[in-house]
Amino acid sequence: SVCRVILVAMISASVAGLLADTTRGLSGRTRPNSGLEAGWFGPRHESRWVLGDARYHSFPSGHTATATGLVTSILIARRRLGFILLPLPLTVAAARICVGAHYFSDTVAGAALGAATALALARYSSKVPIARNPSPLSSNTSRLTG
Repeated sequence: SVCRVILVAMISASVAGLLADTTRGLSGRTRPNSGLEAGWFGPRHESRWVLGDARYHSFPSGHTATATGLVTSILIARRRLGFILLPLPLTVAAARICVGAHYFSDTVAGAALGAATALALARYSSKVPIARNPSPLSSNTSRLTG
C-alpha cells in the first residue's frame, strides 16, 4: 500500500542518516573546506575530542545517505516513481561536493549506506504483517468477548 511505501521510505531515510552520523563521528575525516590538515583522525585529534566538531565529520555524507535511502525505498516499491526521483540523491551529492562539505568518496559511501539501508528495510518490511482491520470493533474481537 502507499502508506507502507511512505513509512518504509521515511524509516529508511532516518536510519541511513543516523548510521551516517554515527560513522562520521567515529571516522573523524576532515571536510575539504575545513581549513584543517586533510586526514582521518578518529574521535580524538591532538589530545582533544572532535566528536562534536563538524569540521571532522566528512565521511560519509549524511545528506546523500538520507536522500539515497528515501529514493531507493521508493524505487524498490514503485519503480517508475523511483526512477523519476533518482536525480534527487545525485543532486544532493553533487551539491555537497560543490560547497566543499564532502569529498567524492564521502558521497559514494553515503549513497552506498543509504541504498543498503533501504534494501535491508525493504526486505524486513515485507515480512512484517499489516493489520487489515485494526479497529477494536472488528469481527475478531467479538469472538473473544462471546
